[in-house]
Amino acid sequence: RIFAASCYCPITNLENSDTAYEWQYGHLDRQHGHRWEQDGDHWKVTPVVNRIPEERMALSALLRRAFPDYINRTAPHGLTMKEDGTGSFAEHLKHLILDSAKIAVQSGTEIPSGSGVDLSAGTVDFPKYCTYITRMKMPCAFDDPELHTYENDLFGSDTVDKRHFTQFGLEHSRCGGECAPDEPVFLMNAMNFIRHKGCAQHWRIRHGAADRDTSFAIPVLLAEGLRDAGKTVDFRLPWGVPHSGDYDLPELFAWIDRICR
Repeated sequence: RIFAASCYCPITNLENSDTAYEWQYGHLDRQHGHRWEQDGDHWKVTPVVNRIPEERMALSALLRRAFPDYINRTAPHGLTMKEDGTGSFAEHLKHLILDSAKIAVQSGTEIPSGSGVDLSAGTVDFPKYCTYITRMKMPCAFDDPELHTYENDLFGSDTVDKRHFTQFGLEHSRCGGECAPDEPVFLMNAMNFIRHKGCAQHWRIRHGAADRDTSFAIPVLLAEGLRDAGKTVDFRLPWGVPHSGDYDLPELFAWIDRICR
């Protein structure tokens, strides 16, 4: 039995991550990534911006339309989503971003005017905010048609190096890839175990407000699902933080002290 869990930028719920990613970034047709190059004894990182091909944007549109149905079937606390991607789920996420900006301002950080966050009005233009932090991955970000992702490798077997793990990925495969069985996909998704008797009672989840490795919807669903299961959850989107962890250890240790009293 696990007493507590501290999770930084959790990458989970993989079979729904492609639809979540396109819900958040589907309006953007530029991929902002980076290229690693060796320079003598050192490696240097060069920013790269690529235009997303039309065929990939077509897949993005299909994935984006599928996400509201998943939210309306599974999201707790009455969080819902309309066909156009708006609704109480999106409003909840905007409140989390707004809270993140407020905390950042209290510590002396200035919120850029082009971020889509207006503290004086108490509003967040979510598409503009996503444009501000930029899109990092191509559609399909996780189950790639050409089996190029780490997640495709994750679902490989002792005989097959990489496999699809969604029906959408299988149907749009460009390399004749096969699909992983249901069991490993189920076992890799933390959402399937939050009501298990061995699941931790106390959770601290931090997902950076500039983290583009997965959609914000993924950690939000985890946090709200845990709350709905009766767990105590401390969840925030720290402003300006990318995909990383262990950046707030004094606060983490203070949380540990509180839950152990």
